[in-house]
Amino acid sequence: MLWCVRISLNRCPITKPTCGSKLFAGYMMQRPNQRQPEFDVSAAPELASAWMYSADRYDQIREAIHQCLPEFVACVAASGSLARMEAHAGSDIDLIIVIDDRYRSVSDTEATAAVAQVWDRLDALGAARPKAGGIFSVCARWKDLIDPEMKGRIDESIVTFGHRIQLLMDAQPVIFESQFLELQKEILVWYSETRVASIFEEAGPFHWLWQDVHRYWRSLRSRTCWLNADDDAKSLTLNVKLRSSRLLLVFGFLKALDACDCSRVPLETVVDDLTAMLSRTPVERVLLQRESIACWNSIWEFIRNMSVHSVSQLPPQILSALSELGAAVIERTGNSVQPGYGHRWLM
Repeated sequence: MLWCVRISLNRCPITKPTCGSKLFAGYMMQRPNQRQPEFDVSAAPELASAWMYSADRYDQIREAIHQCLPEFVACVAASGSLARMEAHAGSDIDLIIVIDDRYRSVSDTEATAAVAQVWDRLDALGAARPKAGGIFSVCARWKDLIDPEMKGRIDESIVTFGHRIQLLMDAQPVIFESQFLELQKEILVWYSETRVASIFEEAGPFHWLWQDVHRYWRSLRSRTCWLNADDDAKSLTLNVKLRSSRLLLVFGFLKALDACDCSRVPLETVVDDLTAMLSRTPVERVLLQRESIACWNSIWEFIRNMSVHSVSQLPPQILSALSELGAAVIERTGNSVQPGYGHRWLM
């Protein structure tokens, strides 16, 4: 009953606009942690509980760190399960701390100290600190994220690439939302390309971004095949996540991209439309049918239990649910992949 009261108080009427409309720019800019989910919560009670838990987690993090941030921190964004409103008590806290180094230099020492200050405050929440060397263990630098010299470069820092792709695909602001939105728009402008697009009649300015998402997905699939290969339980957990939450993450972004990417609309409008769509979670962009969200609910619950109990075998019903989820994603994102090649792109 508490959940029903909470979401009814926060609910805002939603009217779905069309690409390029004046309404689109303001569509769904209320962040997920500030509202109720769009999907049918009665079909997904576990996900509904995770949404409420995640919203509370945002409040806890914001309260813990808002007074300890140096002035050069542009924003702090959540990523991973917290950004997708799918966190539970055993979930990591994945944060991207963004430095605004466009107008002043910020040393590596200062950046490292900023990360340490944030996590000194977050230790009280009981979450594990990010692994050294990962994208959540170091600050993202604004200048690196939009460096024109790195356009199309396969040899750029994998950490910078990871920061950039996560800031688009599933990140949501924890602190300093206006700066987060500004950065997200600048990254999209950085990704836009019209010269080649106009010659070869690409659908819109983000054909190169589509390719980078493709690269991310293929790399993720390759890595997951071999990560923790000597530990059956950990390997199974990672591969189930790959075929569910990560699948929804990637195709949810492609769905937003497909809905907004249009060569007949000014770039500024396309960027506004896309950032508005990105204020929705991946699940909200892809799975709104009751059957599909119920399917994902059962998989999510299984994944949560896998983190508590060592599970090395996949029950037939979960294998079937993963197949059903994949089919639902392909059906909902048919325009985002080559016609007839959905499952090939998926796998």
